[in-house]
Amino acid sequence: MVDTCQYVHDASHEELQALKDAFSVDRMSTYMRFANENLKNAVILYDINLSLSTYLFDLLHGFEVTLRNKMDRALVDKYSTTYWFDDPKFRGLIGPKTGQRIDIAKKRASIHGNQIKPGNVIAEQTLGFWTTLYSKRLYPNLWKNCLEKIWPDNTGLDRLRIDLEAIRKLRNRVAHHEPVFLNAHLKTHKIILHRTKQLSAATKCMFQSRLNGQIIKLKTARNIILQ
Repeated sequence: MVDTCQYVHDASHEELQALKDAFSVDRMSTYMRFANENLKNAVILYDINLSLSTYLFDLLHGFEVTLRNKMDRALVDKYSTTYWFDDPKFRGLIGPKTGQRIDIAKKRASIHGNQIKPGNVIAEQTLGFWTTLYSKRLYPNLWKNCLEKIWPDNTGLDRLRIDLEAIRKLRNRVAHHEPVFLNAHLKTHKIILHRTKQLSAATKCMFQSRLNGQIIKLKTARNIILQ
């Protein structure tokens, strides 16, 4: 069964128009264009996009949490402290802009006057922070003998960097409620599953099971609108 909203399928023209007004004409313009200006199909496509975003966010959650925890452990081993993000050598490598991200995360972690705990700082960091640590200029100091250890042997850093950027961009689209129903965006879900499996096969199996084929079913429903 496809996970879409029955209300949308049963809605009157007036209700559909009210939804279009609520979401804004500008936001709905993309869906109207791909639905050949058919209002009902445009709202159904919007609903399909919502469901796709929900399942993609699930996958992104599994990947991001696993990635940051694996990276954290590798960096703890390298700098011999759970506060590696404050180590002067690490700070010297990443530069002031990335260092500022850490300071912001520390401030958020202590917003209620709590003691700054490493786990809270790690949790406050964005996916963009973690992917930044794979930049070319950090190759000799962070990739070699550190971050490379969390990936399979012979993992190509250039390909990994491309995949991480694709995942980061998809995460931003989902977070900002942007369209993700096109194949150019949906193909990234396979990249997420592949990279998650490399980090933790159990995590990949759990989140693939949660999908239960819904992305394929939603793509089929989408194709009916787009044909």
